[in-house]
Amino acid sequence: MNQLSPAVTTLPGYGTAALPWVSRIPGSLDASYMIKMEPSHASCSGTAGTEGSNQVVVQAGFKWKKGFLALVSYMDPRLSRLGWAVRPPPDPSSPPIGEWTKTLSNGTRANLGISEERLPVWQLVATADSIAKAASGCGGATHPGGDPRGSMLRTLGTTEKSALIPNSHIDSIHSYETKWLDGNDACDGVEGWLPVQSDVTFTSSSAPALVVSTAESALEAQGWVGVQNPDEVNWTRTAGGEKWYLILARTDPVAHPRQWSLYGRADPKGPQANTC
Repeated sequence: MNQLSPAVTTLPGYGTAALPWVSRIPGSLDASYMIKMEPSHASCSGTAGTEGSNQVVVQAGFKWKKGFLALVSYMDPRLSRLGWAVRPPPDPSSPPIGEWTKTLSNGTRANLGISEERLPVWQLVATADSIAKAASGCGGATHPGGDPRGSMLRTLGTTEKSALIPNSHIDSIHSYETKWLDGNDACDGVEGWLPVQSDVTFTSSSAPALVVSTAESALEAQGWVGVQNPDEVNWTRTAGGEKWYLILARTDPVAHPRQWSLYGRADPKGPQANTC
């Protein structure tokens, strides 16, 4: 954590009351914050012998109004002085991708990325493996596809937040990384990757039609195709061989008429597990 947390000193607003350290992620989409998340005990679905620690995470939400390229230009020299190296885009002629890497003193690799939540709010996420024994044995390390560096999960979460109406209050976020299911665990022995999943529960005082139309405008501008059903709205998107899905619905129109769920799923590249 001591090698990871200095990364937030490169953020605009660091060292001022506008960017405070917090003990839990705020529910408001507009809140600025910094948080350290120490590794916790984890295992592969409770399987004996797979116990260990998950990753160290430093996360921040911050304000920036000058655009992505200007933010990269602002942060890159500051991160470089801390030992971070910018990750080049796949195509040298493409613009920066907003990701950096760093080799820590114990030889492990840390990763850092920035993403736009909804202007002018941005997010920084820096991760590194714990010095303790990592949880292992879940499979997938030698299988093609999956979600390298968790980029699909981050994109899914960012997309969901971009679709929320501005007065939304986030009640909860549940995210699930993909993992490889071996034949013994998969239905009918069809092994492969589980989908990446993210579920955002939020509350809004706006009329239901306005909540839906706000999501429609934001998502369709990003290439999503929507289909409205009586009780929910579904969107799909296919890009780079990956299939993405979003479902917007009220959690309980009678008991909680102002509470909504935006559930997202993405099928990573590679074989797909059959979960029946």
